Order: sequence, then structure tokens, then C-alpha cells
Amino acid sequence: MADKTRGLSDSFSGYAHLSDSVWLSRQAVRLAPRVDSLAINLRQEASRIDFYEDFIRLVGKRGLKREEYQTPLEFAAVVGMGDAAIVTAAYNRVRFGAAELSTAESRQLEEALGRIRKSVE
Repeated sequence: MADKTRGLSDSFSGYAHLSDSVWLSRQAVRLAPRVDSLAINLRQEASRIDFYEDFIRLVGKRGLKREEYQTPLEFAAVVGMGDAAIVTAAYNRVRFGAAELSTAESRQLEEALGRIRKSVE
């Protein structure tokens, strides 16, 4: 009788592992497109806001560092340049508003970054 019980227990255990494997496989297949989509979105967002990282690096050459507690607008006020406000407004719009910059806005942003670049060189 003990052998029959053990056999049933082993069979059930094997079935449970197989069932878990099938479930995990189905979950992986179901979630794979979402994971890929998230990775693509993160890469796209990073490339869309690279200009702000350039701005941070440029003003860092002047000894200005954005503190962790500062919002982008608070930091722009510390920088004290009108061009900092232009860059920050574009960043906030793209990063938090999920908006695309128009051609005119992109041109204005590039001009502002160019002036900031010249001021630190």
C-alpha cells in the first residue's frame, strides 16, 4: 500500500511540476511583447531627452549641479539663464507631457543649447 501511495505522490508531484512549467511558459509568451515594448519605449524616451543631459553637463562645467531634491524648474531658476528656462520647458514637455517638439521648438532648443555651450567654453 505504501508503494502505491508513493507512486501516486510521485505522479502528482511530476504533474504539478509539468503544470507549473506550462503555466510559466504561457506567462513568458504572454509577457514577452510587453517587456520588449517597455524596453523600446525606455530607449526612445532616453533619446528624446538626451538634450537635457547635455544641458546638465554643460552647466556642470560652470560648477552648477542639480541636487536630487530640485525639480527641473527649480534648477533652471538656480542656473539663472533664460536659455535654461527654454531647455527645461522643452524637457518637461517631452518627458512629462509625452509631447513631441515642433520644428520651431527644436530649432529654438538647439539655439539655446548653443548659447549655453558658448557661455561655458
